[in-house]
Amino acid sequence: MKTALRITGLFLFALAFASAEEVETYLRGGNMAFPAQALTSPRFSGEDYYWGGEVRLVQPIEPGIDLTLGLLRDPALGNLVYSGVSYRDNFFSLGAGPVYSFLNNDDLSLQPGVRADFSLQWPGRLLAQGEVMGSLGNRLRNPGDYSQFYNRFSLGLHLPNVLLRLEFSEKSALFLSDGGMEQETAVTDYGFVTEIFQKNIPYRVTLGFFYRQIKDIRTQTALSPVENQSQKLNALILQTRGEWDITPSFTLMADLLSGVFAFGTFDDYSAANSEVSLKLPSQFPQNYLFELSLGCRYRFTREE
Repeated sequence: MKTALRITGLFLFALAFASAEEVETYLRGGNMAFPAQALTSPRFSGEDYYWGGEVRLVQPIEPGIDLTLGLLRDPALGNLVYSGVSYRDNFFSLGAGPVYSFLNNDDLSLQPGVRADFSLQWPGRLLAQGEVMGSLGNRLRNPGDYSQFYNRFSLGLHLPNVLLRLEFSEKSALFLSDGGMEQETAVTDYGFVTEIFQKNIPYRVTLGFFYRQIKDIRTQTALSPVENQSQKLNALILQTRGEWDITPSFTLMADLLSGVFAFGTFDDYSAANSEVSLKLPSQFPQNYLFELSLGCRYRFTREE
């Protein structure tokens, strides 16, 4: 099973890269994350910056059938490469393909997984979308083993020049370190999004409001349970996103998530009631929680 997934993924990677008709890429950075090391006190510094990004290639194979390849670096999920085939028409789309994790530990081998996505729509009225991804063989046995999971669902309502959408997404990774420490990192979002657009206007604006919870849970499986640790950051987030079609083929994109209110908890399990409030920074820029994404999309025009 794993060997077949590796062969399938490499074949799809080579085919998509050689003949892609659409390329989308972005870089992302922010400070809404806990440090890689365990906290020594219940304090969130706001100075643990991270970066990530994605490159996605799309190649139509036949009318309504697309081949997709992507390379992703995410602060929660780590490094991934994914590929897949999707079918689409005016009312629904369905896609699936393999996922491979790489360079997330000292092992250079690829860890396979699977992903699938779908959408259902009543054109001009309703839209439902979903995506799921997970590692295969996710049982952690040896130091360096890890697993990754991601799911996203949304339900949208079309109004004139506006799309209203409810969203839920969750991404998590579980890692087994030396000494038997299991570290779980998870980011969960609940949001309401408004997309504003108009035909023949090269600008599109998206405004969103989210509740985000970031968890970092460390469980000592081999040593004393007093070395366990749980830290959670909760934030209300305002999203501002814009897209600008510079030409019919080239689009610029910018997406800013800004924390407007945050609170958290810290627990080292040293006592029965050891959970305390997480201390947040009070000085700028450490107290400004943000995530900024900048990217572009290019559609190639190929001669027949």
